[in-house]
Amino acid sequence: FGVFRLASLSGTVYEDTNGDGLRQPDETRPIAQATVQLIDPGADPADPADDVVLATTTTDAGGGYSFSNLFPIGAPASKNTVPYLV
Repeated sequence: FGVFRLASLSGTVYEDTNGDGLRQPDETRPIAQATVQLIDPGADPADPADDVVLATTTTDAGGGYSFSNLFPIGAPASKNTVPYLV
């Protein structure tokens, strides 16, 4: 056993108008009601077939989402369904 802290993960889903994956100062339009999943990428991160969904939430009116009380089991990635986010 070890000493650990529960973790949290939060962010904002927004419209990436130029598709570069980086939020620019003019990209201020949040995406409300987007589904965001916290996933464990499985044994082969390149193969989504063995992904395991750990938690699911929906963004608020400002595009914000948060997962809390996460047990530190590795480095899961987050993604949403519109658009795909890693």
